[in-house]
Amino acid sequence: MPFIINKSHFNFENDLLIINGKKVDCAHKIIRAMKLMLQSENKIVSKEQLMRELWGDLIVTDDSLFKVIQEIRKIFKANDIHDNILINVYGKGYRIVPTITPTDKTQINYTQAQPDLNTKTVRFNPIIKKFAILILLLASTTIISYELLNNNKKVLINARTYQQLSDMAEIDSPQLLSLLSKKYLNKQLSVEDEIKIDYLQALAYYKAGNYQSSLAKIDEVMASSSQISPIKATADAYLLCANIHTYTDKNALMLDSINTAEQIYQQLSDSLGLAWSLLFRGRYYSKIKQLDKSISLFEKLV
Repeated sequence: MPFIINKSHFNFENDLLIINGKKVDCAHKIIRAMKLMLQSENKIVSKEQLMRELWGDLIVTDDSLFKVIQEIRKIFKANDIHDNILINVYGKGYRIVPTITPTDKTQINYTQAQPDLNTKTVRFNPIIKKFAILILLLASTTIISYELLNNNKKVLINARTYQQLSDMAEIDSPQLLSLLSKKYLNKQLSVEDEIKIDYLQALAYYKAGNYQSSLAKIDEVMASSSQISPIKATADAYLLCANIHTYTDKNALMLDSINTAEQIYQQLSDSLGLAWSLLFRGRYYSKIKQLDKSISLFEKLV
């Protein structure tokens, strides 16, 4: 359902946040939190409600929630809505101050059609926009198809590209998901490339706070990994799985994931991967209250 605050229109379509007719690029968890706040009818939304909506049974810190709130405030400010619109009610949660007015889609479309010539122009030329997108897609498909035919399904994502894409997840996970979708998905790729892409998607979803989608992609990596010799992306996926389950009660799965990742890193002589495995093993022992083992492992890292 669309909402109005201070003459600004908020709508949610296909997991997208749209403000005053414009799509807002933000993480999936930001959209879910924003929707929950707008549905509150100006009531206080408790921290527990927000955490349950965003992370389910995973245990996260208040700092993680605070980052989400900060992102929502940035979105308000970027759309010329004062950032104090969302306040912290000490000890209780968060509340939107100005009146939230639920409305219907017809009202919003009528209001948005009036503002200025630029808005009308964008809506007046959907065919041109679609035609331009189609040309770009055809061009990229032609290039990739040519590469695939000439490489005979050789690996497209080399070690350097893989690292660059992994780094992108830290900076802009939505952009990484978009890039992977446009350039690689639904193409005839080698199994190795498919595993790398599945892991990179899992990493991007994790960074965006969408842990269920991240775990689903990790499952795809695990399902494909038996088809080829061990590669770094497979080990990275197992370690990411261990990282996610640091905050659940699935201790056995966390340990199995660490063990598998470590075995692959050993086969690949990946010293950095082995160091990360050691770090997560220390976290595992800390989690199950075997502090002596945890401290011993952390000392090795130092």
